[in-house]
Amino acid sequence: MIEDSHLNKLNDLESMVFEQVLKEPECIMKMTIREFASSVHVSPTTIVRMTRKLGFSGWNEMKGYLRAQRDKVSLKADAAEYDNLLAFELFTKRLRNPEYLKLIDEAAKLLEETEYTVFIGVGTSGALADYGTKYFNNAGLPAFEVTDPYQPLMTNNAQSMTVVALSISGKTNFIIGSVASYKRDGVKVISITNEMNNTLSNMADVAIPYNVAAESSKVHALGQLTTQLPVVALLERLAHRTHSFRQEKNKNNSEKGQTFKSGFL
Repeated sequence: MIEDSHLNKLNDLESMVFEQVLKEPECIMKMTIREFASSVHVSPTTIVRMTRKLGFSGWNEMKGYLRAQRDKVSLKADAAEYDNLLAFELFTKRLRNPEYLKLIDEAAKLLEETEYTVFIGVGTSGALADYGTKYFNNAGLPAFEVTDPYQPLMTNNAQSMTVVALSISGKTNFIIGSVASYKRDGVKVISITNEMNNTLSNMADVAIPYNVAAESSKVHALGQLTTQLPVVALLERLAHRTHSFRQEKNKNNSEKGQTFKSGFL
């Protein structure tokens, strides 16, 4: 297991490169350092610097580590190929990135400008849609969820709502069909998906990816078990930022009202 103290030494670029290592370890094991550097559009020097910060002597030792981790998994069928907490640790580093925070604020401003939020998702994403709904309502932000493919979509007043669409792959037919209907009626849509380039994120007004390694379906009898801890963190962050923007707006409106009263008197 790579120590947290080593992960914390990585800068933003190195963290993104390491995330790619976690996503495709089998491919990485077959690559030379130059091949990998070319695939992630960085210099071999960046790769070497990343491996040393992680505690390895270089590229080949890191590949040896990946092989050892793979062999451990093959000996224990119910073991996770990579620790979810490691993926979440990398995600929390991104949460401190100014560009990523700016993206979240862009989504929160959309939510603040409308009366209520609609969360949509199915399966695991449906459970998260329910969580997001409860969290927003507890924060004083009106919201409800759509988790049933046959539930009618109410878009009579498109300007009063914003949709938050949840999907790991961004390719779920029900979600894509629902979002297409909302978009036709002029509803603003925020997507939260694992990868950036997918059908759902391309349809959204604001697309937020969380980019964590997908756990192999070969390891788990239940199929793909990509960690959803980043989604929970994003939903909570969105609620707090939306609430903050709304409070700031109310304060400004109150101050304008006081100024207008004073001038009138």
